[in-house]
This record gives sequence, C-alpha cells and structure tokens, in this order.
Amino acid sequence: MGVPFTQISSDEAASYLFDPSQTVYVNCPGTLPLASHGRLKAFVANGGQLITTDWALKNVLQPMFPGFVQHDGTCISKRVVSVQVRDKQDVITQVFLTQEAGVAPRWEIENGTYAIRVLSPEVRKLLVSRELRSANIPDSILVRFDCGKGRVYHMISHLYMQCSEAKLMQQTQ
Repeated sequence: MGVPFTQISSDEAASYLFDPSQTVYVNCPGTLPLASHGRLKAFVANGGQLITTDWALKNVLQPMFPGFVQHDGTCISKRVVSVQVRDKQDVITQVFLTQEAGVAPRWEIENGTYAIRVLSPEVRKLLVSRELRSANIPDSILVRFDCGKGRVYHMISHLYMQCSEAKLMQQTQ
C-alpha cells in the first residue's frame, strides 16, 4: 500500500516520542513495559489513535484504560464468523461496507482469541457477530472509545488474518 510507518520494539515504547497526529498499532500479545503506559495514554489524550488486537486487550487496554473494556475470560476457538456493521459512519468500518450486496463481511478468529467484555456505555461496538452471541460468547468484534482528544480501537483476533474479497470467493467456490 505504500503507507509509511515506523516499527519499534516494545522496549522502545517507554522512551519513544509518539506524535498525536499518527496512529499507533499494538499487535498481539501487546506486552509493553509499564513505563510506556503513561506515554501511550498521553498520546491518546492529546489526539492520537491507538489500535490494538487480541491479547493486547488484557496486556495494554485493561491496565492503561480501566473501566472501558476487558477480557471476559473466554478464549474463542478458531472459526470464521459473519459480522454485522453497527456504525456505518466510522472510517474503519467503511472498509466492510464495500462488500458485494448480499455478501456478509466475514471475520477469521484465531484459536485462543480473547473475547471482549464492554464495561462502559462510552464504548461503541462497531462490528458484532450474531454467531458469537448465539454461542454464548460476547459478540464484539471491533470496538471503539474516545479518550481525551484521541481514540482507541480494539479488535479480536488479528488484522492480517481477515478475509479479502479473493479469499472470500475461494471459500464459497
């Protein structure tokens, strides 16, 4: 895609100068030194965007932003589920609206994925799965909450695993 980025180690996060005009992506497992938590919280409070995946829910979001979301204790088994878009205005969910009419967006879940328990009414469920809910698993796939001038997104599983249109077509043939 040609999007410029800087990759840093979790150890570097404690001293890195985060720019609030940028997005920080913390992938699973998301173990960060405690010294980095204050920097990342300030980054978000000053207008930064933080995106986390899977186990970063417990390792990053719970300690840094208590009271919004937490791991509910469920580890979801490997599966692919259809998802429903709850917020069609959000820039992240717009990607899922480009699907062919009548084809539900799909989300691939890796074995051991942490289910999201929403604790605050300030958390918006952007993508949900009725299939998870019917299996008595919290239905949140992608959530968002604002903190100060910034925004935090969290998704279950991993972004790199998600279905492309080509992959979806292969699955249906």
